[in-house]
Formats: sequence, structure tokens, C-alpha cells
Amino acid sequence: LGMNTTERKLNQERQSYLLGLSNLLRELDDPVEIQYQAARYLGEFLKCTNVCYAENDESKDTSTVHLDYVAPGARSLRGVHPLSAFPTTTKNASRGPFVMEDAWTLATLSEAERAAYLALPIHAVI
Repeated sequence: LGMNTTERKLNQERQSYLLGLSNLLRELDDPVEIQYQAARYLGEFLKCTNVCYAENDESKDTSTVHLDYVAPGARSLRGVHPLSAFPTTTKNASRGPFVMEDAWTLATLSEAERAAYLALPIHAVI
């Protein structure tokens, strides 16, 4: 019974989030504004310090964040970053969805890559 209640609650929260996101984005047509509003909505929902979409261009070795959600007191990730600083993410993301739960503890990150993430500071990637 407890598991069913938990699953039902999580499903209700998920449905509520998706409905709110759909309502928020319905009237927008600018891709950058859509990215920003989706990032803001997710950031506020999950209580994150930063949420952004990055546009990666391997031919130019760039990862560009046009707009990002930034919680009060946090630093923006907006700008152009060297894609080569994040080889694990680049390699894994090219295969499909990739989740890095914690840059502090992920064993597959080199110390240089970990330092690049934490300097921004980025602690998780989806």
C-alpha cells in the first residue's frame, strides 16, 4: 500500500509538472526563449541553483549557453565554454541520454575534467 501511494504521488507530481510546462511553452515560438523558460521552470521545480541548455559544436570545440536559469546568489553559466574540457560528457552524450549525478564523485572523470566542471560550478548533468 505504501509503495502504491508513493508511486501515485510521484505520478501526480510528474503530471502536474508536465501540464505546467506545456501551458508555459504553448504560446512561445522563439527557440532560445523556449529553452530559457523550460530551464527556469525545471530549476524552480527542482530547486536547482542553475539549469541551462548547451548547444555543442564539436567542429568548433564549443559548448554555448545562450540563456540559463540562475537562482538568487548563484553564478550564471551563460557563455561559450571549451567542449574539449568535458570529454566524458561529450563522448557519452553522443550515444544518447546521459546523466552525471555528481561531478565530485564520478569515477570516470579525470581530475582535469572534474576541475573544469567544479570551476563553473557544475555538479550534475542530464
